[in-house]
Amino acid sequence: MDERSRRRFLEGTAVVAAVGLGGCGSRGSGRGATGDGRTTADTVSNAATDSSQPYRSVVVDPETQFSVRIGSGERFENVLIDISAEGATFDIEATGSDWVVRNVGIEGIWDRHKKAEPFRASVDRGSAARIENFYFADGAPDDTYPGVTGIYVYRAHAGRLRIDRTNIQDMPDNAIYASTPGYPDTDEYPLPEGGGGVVEITNSYAADCLAAHFRLGTAGSFARNCVAVGGHRGFIGRFEHTRAIDCDLADSSHGDVVVGARGWDASDEAAVTVENCRFE
Repeated sequence: MDERSRRRFLEGTAVVAAVGLGGCGSRGSGRGATGDGRTTADTVSNAATDSSQPYRSVVVDPETQFSVRIGSGERFENVLIDISAEGATFDIEATGSDWVVRNVGIEGIWDRHKKAEPFRASVDRGSAARIENFYFADGAPDDTYPGVTGIYVYRAHAGRLRIDRTNIQDMPDNAIYASTPGYPDTDEYPLPEGGGGVVEITNSYAADCLAAHFRLGTAGSFARNCVAVGGHRGFIGRFEHTRAIDCDLADSSHGDVVVGARGWDASDEAAVTVENCRFE
């Protein structure tokens, strides 16, 4: 597959990954909020944890947040979260080992204008977890950095995380922010050392995000068969040795492929291997 065909294919695949939820069967909807203004996972039926069930739609009320926590061995699947109402948001956190987040779409723009990481993930050392078919591409009106992030990988991430078939667009603070597990053990900055976990991004599309689209920072981490268009940076390997493989990275104002980061001594030793990619 040539680079132009790859871009068209991934654009289509990423959209189908989310819109395809509609082909799972008739949908139900869940509404509800606790006293603190948070819609909880209890409003979603067993369809959220059973891949054989039709997908469910969670309609988040104005100024309300849908919140779900996924732990070791748990699955969160087949859910369309509608944040179209003014001030409606979502908050997903997946931590531990052997968890799966799959077939989750976000409908509606993120209309908040402050830093937020509504989807956070980490995996315990010696184990693996997966994010598959995640759509967060209706955008955000906020065009200043920092703002909302598509997927944020915790600094403590120490296992192996596969992020496959995602479509994330128009984020003011990175599409997939996964470099912090590579933070060095140094007294230079008052930040804990990263867990060193591997992040594998595959078959994903990102566009028009500030800072970076695919941001990695640990040895063994890579983006494969991915497309990034516009925004600040297509791929950045901030620390250690990362790879971009079979990717199409174009039209980034600060560089389609970037190595290291200003102000970090450890970034001087960063390296990126680029294999069969199109970039400028």
